[in-house]
Amino acid sequence: MPKPRIQCDLNLLEFPPQCPGLFPVANCECQATAITRGADTLADIGGVDVTGTSSIRAEICQECSLGDSTFTYSFTDTEFDGPAPTPTQPDYSFTFKPLTFNQPVCGDDSLTVSGTGNRDWDGDIERFVFDLTINDDDSLEGESFRLILRDINTNAVVFDSGIVDAAVNFEECDTFADLLDNLDD
Repeated sequence: MPKPRIQCDLNLLEFPPQCPGLFPVANCECQATAITRGADTLADIGGVDVTGTSSIRAEICQECSLGDSTFTYSFTDTEFDGPAPTPTQPDYSFTFKPLTFNQPVCGDDSLTVSGTGNRDWDGDIERFVFDLTINDDDSLEGESFRLILRDINTNAVVFDSGIVDAAVNFEECDTFADLLDNLDD
């Protein structure tokens, strides 16, 4: 006579918060990279259209872990041609590095991640909220990214790179929920 099997409802399974090493927190649903150097950019900087170039090296949710996310971005103002900025021709060049990342939102062939970070504008460091979208959809914008920086207090857009061409790699991730669903099959 076969032994009776205990039925376990996997929908009731929850990972204990006190054991992240044994039961990891939720991982990302997708991962993406974007790389470009000196890509032509028409940016909106506080309502002013500025021609320049963008460089980015972004790795978001590598190996499907948000903790491994990083990116650096720089904008070079190519309209500025003097040795020092003037009131009529400021130099809008800057670099941006994130400090925190929120869980990304995954779409069809795209990833959008937000968080906070610091903009270094000629030695003047300011904190902003960012939205970085990485797109790998050939039918729309193609392989590209878009970086938007917002004032941390007012949420007003202070920088929008617009759509910038980049080499992009986008992949879906297997989440813990996906693995649990496969156990039901």
